Amino acid sequence: KHLQRIESHKNEEETNLSVKFLFSENPFFSNTEIIKEFLLEGEDIKKSYGDAIQWKEGKNVTVKIVKKKQKNKKSGEKKVSTKEGRQESFFHFFDPIDMDDDDEEGNDEDDEATDQKVEELEHQHSLAECIYNDVIQNSLSLYLGLGGMADFGNLADLEMEDDEDEEDDEPKKKKVTITLIVEISPQEG
Repeated sequence: KHLQRIESHKNEEETNLSVKFLFSENPFFSNTEIIKEFLLEGEDIKKSYGDAIQWKEGKNVTVKIVKKKQKNKKSGEKKVSTKEGRQESFFHFFDPIDMDDDDEEGNDEDDEATDQKVEELEHQHSLAECIYNDVIQNSLSLYLGLGGMADFGNLADLEMEDDEDEEDDEPKKKKVTITLIVEISPQEG
């Protein structure tokens, strides 16, 4: 309802992947755009970073408030305490993770926390790759209802028709940067 557009970009060296979400005014947060970026080094994901979500008062969907009633055994007095906990949400995708922070030697608890960070970072990157490779590149087909998330190939594999007619056997390679944009509009009818 409030998501208006998604843009995704990879640089030529494929060392950076970014996904930008553009929103209309909404009751949850004041950001109109939220960008998530990934710094890559070969196959390794070094860190993810981006814009902090500016949640409106009481609207943070990533936090759940747990109220606990307690009764004092001596006085019989009732007390309500509140505690914030993590609520599962897509918006955790925007949480920053930096693997360079974990270079120091640590104990088993640190290793477990590092493994959890690696898993979360890989999950975030996998989602960004899915948005870039599947959603963005197939957006027209998805919009027209021509077949869901079928494998439509990779844009990098496309060649110009003129290249096939050339007598030169040596393939010509060009570096290009591809920025894909999906704009979401309500359907009429």
